[in-house]
This record gives sequence, structure tokens and C-alpha cells, in this order.
Amino acid sequence: MKNFKTLTRHNLLILAIMFVSMCSFSQDIHFSHIHSSPTYLNPAYTGVFNGTVRVILNYKNQWNSIGKYNTGGLSTDFKVVNLRNRDFLSMGVGFYFDNAGDLSYRTFYGTYSIAYTKSLSDRRSHGITLGLYAAALNLSYDLSKGKAFDFEPIYGGVKNSTFNFSAGAGLSWFCQIKRYSSIYAGFGVNHMNMPNISTRESKVKLPMKMVFNIGGIYASKSRNALLPSIMYTQQGRQQEVLMGTFYRLEVNNNWKEQGTYFYLGAWIRWFSVPKSFSGMDALIASLRYDVKDWKFTFSYDLNLSRLSSASRGRGGPELSIIYSHQSKAKHGNKVLYCPRF
Repeated sequence: MKNFKTLTRHNLLILAIMFVSMCSFSQDIHFSHIHSSPTYLNPAYTGVFNGTVRVILNYKNQWNSIGKYNTGGLSTDFKVVNLRNRDFLSMGVGFYFDNAGDLSYRTFYGTYSIAYTKSLSDRRSHGITLGLYAAALNLSYDLSKGKAFDFEPIYGGVKNSTFNFSAGAGLSWFCQIKRYSSIYAGFGVNHMNMPNISTRESKVKLPMKMVFNIGGIYASKSRNALLPSIMYTQQGRQQEVLMGTFYRLEVNNNWKEQGTYFYLGAWIRWFSVPKSFSGMDALIASLRYDVKDWKFTFSYDLNLSRLSSASRGRGGPELSIIYSHQSKAKHGNKVLYCPRF
């Protein structure tokens, strides 16, 4: 009987690890939309902003009714040197974490990106960027926090963390179509080397993630504007579509390029796993406030899927703070007019 109980605990341990692996490895760290995390989604957005240095802070909390799930990120990107013909070279670094569930399944992700932006117009209004990134990836969990079985430290073949590297690349394109309106698009491939993320002796490869997005800003003479965006993501068998828009309202009458604005926004997220399930996943409501070099965004995910019964109607709040420094030097920003996310 004792051997049977021990074997049962071992089986439960294996099943729990498999369940955690399937749920946690199925998707990368996840933020709501591109406006808050452009360089995380695609390294080709490194340096693509109107300024010299940008700092981005993100934090998201969700699924409080069933456990601890929170995600955060801190990144910075900056223009390194302006080249001939209005081209420029940019670099960036980012640090991201994700904590999921009762076993404290943690992901730490450190990235370094480099991007080259090529001007396609003499009027500073059209450009294309190639970006590359390299990242260190650490995944870990704490089996001692499991409540469904007794922790068996002598059980072989299992470790509680793994470390590996990831690499990827991306392209982005942007064009100013009118004085205050522009359009942009990007395509990125993450985890091109498909790193091993298994904590057991057998190998489990992290699937490549492909991200395509397109968006723009369409402004009137009053400086009120629409900022629509669509993003498609595929990783392994999982697919996701995010689409919606911000509506921008001018706050100050004496408008300048670095003015003050208030935004109202809404996005719909659709999720699909072929031959499994698909449908509307969430409605994302957003508020944003821009003042000079600062952007403050608050979003809230309202779950619309079959998991809404488990979440008890509780959504996922997300906060983003972006600071973009404008150089006062005469040559500081005479390269390209970049899109506004």
C-alpha cells in the first residue's frame, strides 16, 4: 500500500508538471496592445519614435480569483548615431518577468536589441527598419508550494528551473501620409532558434512566435485623431487577433508637437487553437493621457470567453508609463518623423 501511495504521488507530480508546462509554455509574456510595448513585440520598433531616448514601464495583473498572475517589464531604447541620408542606428535593452499560479511559475526575460533605420524619402516622412534581438530566458517554479501532493525531493529527472537563449528579427515600415497623419506596419519572428525550455531530461522546444501588426494615426485640423491598430500573433498552434482604436482628444488649445491629449480606446481580442477551441477572448478598455514627454495608459481586460466563470467577472488591469526624451540640440532629431503609437 505504501508503494502504491508513493507511486500515486509520483504520477500526480508528473501530471502536475506536464499541466504546468502545457499551460505556461503555450504562450510568451503577454501585454494587451502594441501602444504600450512596441519593442517587446518587434525589435524593429527599437528607436522608432520621435526623440532620442525612450523608457517604458509595464505592469499587468490578472486571474486574481484563482491565483497570483502578474507580468511586468522595464525597457529602454535610444538612438545611437545619426548617419548619412537621414539613416540612424538604435539600440535597446529590456527586462521582463511573469509570475503564474500557486507553484510560482516564473519567467525572467532579458533582451538586447539593435536596429537600423533606412530613410526612403528626402522629406523625413518615410522609412524602413531592420531589427535583431538576443535574449536570456530563465523559467522556474517551486514544487514545494503544491497542495495536491506531498513534495518528493528524492524523485529524479526533475529540476525546478531551466536557462537558455533566444534570438529573433523583425522589419517595420512607416510613412507620413499627411501633415498630422501616418501609417506603420511591422512583422517580427521571435525564438527563431526554438530554445529548449524543458525542466526534465526530455527536450521541449519553445515554438517560434510570429507577430504582424498595422496601425496609424489619422488627425484632423483640430488635432483630434483616431489611432486604429490590428495585431495578429501565432505561436505554435495558438493564434490571436487584436483589433481596435484609440480616439484622441486635444486638451490644450495652444497645440504644439509635444501637446497634451486624452485618449479613449477599446480593443477586441480573438483567440484560436485549431481543432480545440476558438472565440472572443476579451474586451480591452483603455484610458491614456499624454503630457509633454510622458504617456500614461491604463487598460482593463474584460474576459468574454468560457473562462469568465472561473475569473468571476474580474478582469486584468494593466498600467503603462512611457517617457520619451527630446534632445534640445539642433541636430538632435533631424532624422525621420516617426509614427506615434
